[in-house]
Amino acid sequence: MAKKQDIVHYPKAAANAETTSRRQHSVIFEEGQQLPPEKVEKLTRSFFDIAGAHPYVFDALSYICTFHRQAIERRENSTETHFRVRIPIDYFLDYALDGRSQYKHRLMTELYDMASIQRGKILPLDAGHSIMTVPIRVDLFYEDGTKLHPATARKLEYLKGQAPISYIAIEFYKPLFQTLLQGKDGESWFPLPKAFHAKMLQTIDECRGLPEFTNIGIQALPIQYRKLYLYMNLHDNGLGERLNLDGVETLLSCYPTLVQDKGGERYIHWWQGRLFIKKACELYNRMADKGLMDGVKFVPTGIQYDKPIKQFRLRLQRGRTYSGLPPFQDESPYASLPDFRPEKE
Repeated sequence: MAKKQDIVHYPKAAANAETTSRRQHSVIFEEGQQLPPEKVEKLTRSFFDIAGAHPYVFDALSYICTFHRQAIERRENSTETHFRVRIPIDYFLDYALDGRSQYKHRLMTELYDMASIQRGKILPLDAGHSIMTVPIRVDLFYEDGTKLHPATARKLEYLKGQAPISYIAIEFYKPLFQTLLQGKDGESWFPLPKAFHAKMLQTIDECRGLPEFTNIGIQALPIQYRKLYLYMNLHDNGLGERLNLDGVETLLSCYPTLVQDKGGERYIHWWQGRLFIKKACELYNRMADKGLMDGVKFVPTGIQYDKPIKQFRLRLQRGRTYSGLPPFQDESPYASLPDFRPEKE
């Protein structure tokens, strides 16, 4: 059974930002002004992807907002757009990795990159509107309190990715996390394992080469598996043993290349989409069997695709502990046809 501090409160606003793809943003603002279409068209995909160090940092910030909210500065300052927290780097690595030191070098290299340059991101603001801002700003400090200069951080990113850093200061965009600081337990969140991204990466690495993963004929990035579990939580009402997901919106959020626009309509490669979701759920099940998902709201145990209405139907198991789950089942009527490759719909 998960201990209290093995589960964090993950804000729905942050999950929504992570799972909104480029094609789901419409009107975009920067510094209060709407961006003209010609400028929007020039924005690269990096403006829309919450990747790199961001998932680790989001996991760590969720832990801090859940258990150490007293460390967060600027909570009462309405003129500031970002909260700020300054903590020892070892604490941050614990919150982000939970002992999985094999990912420390990768994470530190990404942090050097974030400290060297502030990269804007497009984030959903409200229905139909988005904003371009810098969601995370990172400063790294030596033991004597000296800040690592951005130019030095940039050089370290390309060299060893190592430096005697003692503290990290993070400024983070208030709308993504402010609901966690409301009331006693926060609002608008769902439970997620501490260091979820690192635990998911470890499980992926352990499953490489296993037939139940290699035989599923689709490849996806770890960030896409993360997005799907966040997306599921955003659309779960906490009731029943089924979760029905719109096929077009799910794939637009988590695997947008499987959605094509043609003649004003959107078509999905539903066969590959089903395989992607199946592979992701196999991953969550493997994590659950290792005890890494204890304390979450649900773990998927089956999938069915309803072709006429373009809907993925997931069977869920709810509880507090999940080790010993039955094998994940593909309940689609054509699941026994591994070589069948239908056209998109």
